[in-house]
Amino acid sequence: MRYTPQFILLPCLLFACSKAPEAEKKAAAAVSSPVKESALTTVTLTPEAEKNLGIRTVTVGSQEVTGTLEMGGDVQAEPGQAASITAPMKGILALQKGSPIPQTGRTVKKGEVLYRLTILPAEGDLANNNQELEMRRVQLETARNKANRMRQLLKDGAVSERAKQEAEAELAMAQKAYQDAVGKRELLQGGTGQSANQSVFVIKAPLDGVIQRVYAGQSQTVAAGAPLLDIAGLNPVWVRVPVYMGDLERINLNQPAQVRTLAATGRQAVSEAMPVSTPVASGSTAALTDIFYEIKNTDKSFYPGQKVMVSLPTKGKADGMVVPYAAIVYDINGGEWVYVQTGPQVYQRQRVQVQSILRQQAVISKGVEAGMRVVTDGAAELFGTEFGGGK
Repeated sequence: MRYTPQFILLPCLLFACSKAPEAEKKAAAAVSSPVKESALTTVTLTPEAEKNLGIRTVTVGSQEVTGTLEMGGDVQAEPGQAASITAPMKGILALQKGSPIPQTGRTVKKGEVLYRLTILPAEGDLANNNQELEMRRVQLETARNKANRMRQLLKDGAVSERAKQEAEAELAMAQKAYQDAVGKRELLQGGTGQSANQSVFVIKAPLDGVIQRVYAGQSQTVAAGAPLLDIAGLNPVWVRVPVYMGDLERINLNQPAQVRTLAATGRQAVSEAMPVSTPVASGSTAALTDIFYEIKNTDKSFYPGQKVMVSLPTKGKADGMVVPYAAIVYDINGGEWVYVQTGPQVYQRQRVQVQSILRQQAVISKGVEAGMRVVTDGAAELFGTEFGGGK
């Protein structure tokens, strides 16, 4: 029993050693100044910076707005303002000296020279050109000898002056026939001499517009009727909007629509398109029908074939929050934002949802309330300041 204290002390020592590390643990770090999430989208300016950025604000208001239906559309040339240019006859294409090369996207003016077409003779003439040239050479030599002989006989008094003139006329006709044969030879060999220049057809632009497609190029031999290029007029242009037949009754076909490009952001203007009085074209089993609008495209913002977004007016009206379209800024992912003034020189970026765009006004369905003040002038500059690309 004298060994019992040793066995009692051993568990006590083990328990004391196991408790020592827990006593040495430090308390967790405490954040003294936590950053609120709302502060991440807040920009605070100095009065001088606010003035330099040209910041102006407006109050968000509620007003009665026309309902809209967002649809995709495509731009087309106005009927009668598109042309497909073809080769009038077989020939070799060449450019007018000093003229740019016709290429897709280049604008042209009515009457501008596009190509010079060197006309090639018919296939039958080309096959017989060698025989024709030899025949014309023999005729020229014969006529020349006859004219020389008549001149000599006239000096000897053996013929009259009239006989000499007739011989010289035959010589002139033979020379002309021989030159024509030589010209055909030059055309056959692709020549560009004086004879070839006498058989050139100038192809000009029939209207003001833009080149949509190019089918043939310089030095290319084209057949009669071969397509060369397509030209479409730019002002005005039509917008074709395919609409589901079930939505057709909701649309007010007598009111203008709002058209914008797919890349339109911020201050970029929204174009007003007037409805075109055309009959609704669709079959009895068709699910879609096409309606058309006309745009005065004086600034050449739209091109035939371009895809656009169209806000079609509906027959109903409702109250909505309205801000100037210039107040909307877009992030890299297409997200829509506005800057709300929360205090003097303090602006908070707030996500919104744009329901529709009416002329230069944006109807907001979510994100702002009546009475808020949002930035219009300087919104893009404020966005750049927040992300390091502003003034």
